[in-house]
Amino acid sequence: MRILYYPHPVLRERTNEVKRMQPALKAEVQEMLHLMYEAKGVGLAASQVGLGQRFFVYDTGAGEEGEESEEKREPGHGQVLINPVILEAVGEVEEEEGCLSLPQITANIKRSHKVKVAGLDLEGKEIVLEAEGWLARVFQHEIDHLDGVLIIDRMSLAGRLANARRLKALEKTFLEDIACA
Repeated sequence: MRILYYPHPVLRERTNEVKRMQPALKAEVQEMLHLMYEAKGVGLAASQVGLGQRFFVYDTGAGEEGEESEEKREPGHGQVLINPVILEAVGEVEEEEGCLSLPQITANIKRSHKVKVAGLDLEGKEIVLEAEGWLARVFQHEIDHLDGVLIIDRMSLAGRLANARRLKALEKTFLEDIACA
């Protein structure tokens, strides 16, 4: 398992709902958490590792502005949300975001300040979570991935122009990797 980079076509696909909790799902979640920690991320959607299933992992130990204590970032503190749905979204705030699938790309992205999401935990139990600030942003970012939406789709024109050279470099690297495969 590895993190897929833009412009991999899988990143643009909408994921399928998880119908049954399979034993393999727990192993996939653990491997995704490991990848997320290794990449110093705060969230990772199944689509970012080539899985067409509707779930993501995240770390609740991240601080309000993405700062985390090393203690809280140890494996075992990560969470999973399966078949997430945003029930409510309140307010709007614009803050800088990055993405593990778009290395070195950052831009100010408008997101709701507060969200209420529903989904399932790893045991298949229904859960409803309320989040605001940084965690609300992480939830919205990862749910976007599950719908095939990337931060470049939410960037302003200024953000796209500022990142144009880096995006072209990612596209070139992707094409070179395909040619070598």
